[in-house]
Amino acid sequence: MTIPGIDKAREKFAKFVPKSKTVRAISVLAGGTAMAQFINILFAPLLTRVYSPADFGVLSVYTAILALLLAFSGFGYHLAIPLPKANNRAFNLFVLSMILHLLLCLFVATTIFFVPDKWVRILKWESLQPYFWLIPLGFAGGGFYTILNYWAVREKAFGVISRTRMAQSIFGGITQIFLGFIGLRPIGLLIGQFINQTAGILSLASSFKGKTFRFPRSHRLKHVAKRYRRFPLYSSWGTLLNTASAQVTPILLVSWYSESVAGWFSLGNRLIHLPLLIIGASVSQVYFQKASASRFSGNTANVTEKFFKALAIVGIFPLIVIAIIAPNLFSTVFGKDWAISGLYVRFLAPYLIFQVLASPLSTVFFAMERQRTLLVFQSILLLTRVTSLYSGRLFESADHSILFYGVASAAAYCVYLLLILNISGNKLTTPMRFIGKIFVHSVLLLLPCLYFQIIGKQIFMYSSAFLGSCAFLLVWRSYLKALFN
Repeated sequence: MTIPGIDKAREKFAKFVPKSKTVRAISVLAGGTAMAQFINILFAPLLTRVYSPADFGVLSVYTAILALLLAFSGFGYHLAIPLPKANNRAFNLFVLSMILHLLLCLFVATTIFFVPDKWVRILKWESLQPYFWLIPLGFAGGGFYTILNYWAVREKAFGVISRTRMAQSIFGGITQIFLGFIGLRPIGLLIGQFINQTAGILSLASSFKGKTFRFPRSHRLKHVAKRYRRFPLYSSWGTLLNTASAQVTPILLVSWYSESVAGWFSLGNRLIHLPLLIIGASVSQVYFQKASASRFSGNTANVTEKFFKALAIVGIFPLIVIAIIAPNLFSTVFGKDWAISGLYVRFLAPYLIFQVLASPLSTVFFAMERQRTLLVFQSILLLTRVTSLYSGRLFESADHSILFYGVASAAAYCVYLLLILNISGNKLTTPMRFIGKIFVHSVLLLLPCLYFQIIGKQIFMYSSAFLGSCAFLLVWRSYLKALFN
């Protein structure tokens, strides 16, 4: 039996559903991630009025420690799960990753409570010390989620991944708001963050439904451990260096300045990363699957160029808009106490443009098994960032530290992008011209927005930013659609 009204609605909706499998996969992941981040945005104005910048500073340190530990989850073997053609070998990698992560969980749980008080005082972690017990719990749950996520990527269970991200944002945000309202600060933020990283484990495990595997014998585990040894030798350390270069900032800001400075930076950095989280994380997983497959067909250069152009179209314009309106926007939405976060966002925007272009494509190092090159770059990036932060400290100014950090990171990620394009087999001139074209077009459309920002007309500033965004979308929509058709 058919219902005419529903059938017509379905036909109309089908016109907007992407026909390309690649675009559809990206749309599913990006849609779920976008919804999850939209939920975070809705919660943020409430959170900034319940918790202080210092509370967010404590959260930033907790998140940084957890991220550094999670770089070693499964010793990096989970990164190889999508690569083998045979499911049995991929399952052996999954089991090996789980076993190694369990051993690491026991090690972290044993050692976390023996951190010397002297180091706690030096690093100014006194506010976090009562909640150290949350670190091993967060490490365990976050690691299990990450390993299961890579199996879901192999199974192309992008819908399941998308739903777990939305569940994490909803339950994590509600927990943080509720605990904050009843006076549990800052632990409410920490518990909410724990939920934000671990919710959805059972949903990801459903990707095993209908599959039967035998638990691998020790010699099979040894075989895959040896075959993919580059991942623990290079990838896990590379992930640690990459994570450290991102997470070292709040730790140093707390140690050198205050928890409030770290809180302002943390909120601004978290929100400006939304384009990367929405676009980059989703594109990265789909690109990894495509690049791994294209390695055998010799089509990696073409695949990489398509993804790069798509990232340039959807990533550059929003970040330029954010750089212009951030100081006014943060003061209006989050309260006057958070106006400094908007200034920090402006300092960080140039480097985020290059990060949006480069980071989603960085999985090419894993697909091409070039982990050693990645490790060298990440070492240089970490050194560059620490040096830039310390240079600002010589001026005894947190503003200078974050400004130098943004400039140095932009230069490093520009080199990173060129390296990715070179490894994938692309010529460098064409992509760089494409970036220039997008950038010039964006700036021209946003000149009215910049003018109204300078003269202090906020209503006109926001209006011109919206109209410019609509114009940019209309111009580039057909080109973006044609990339994957």
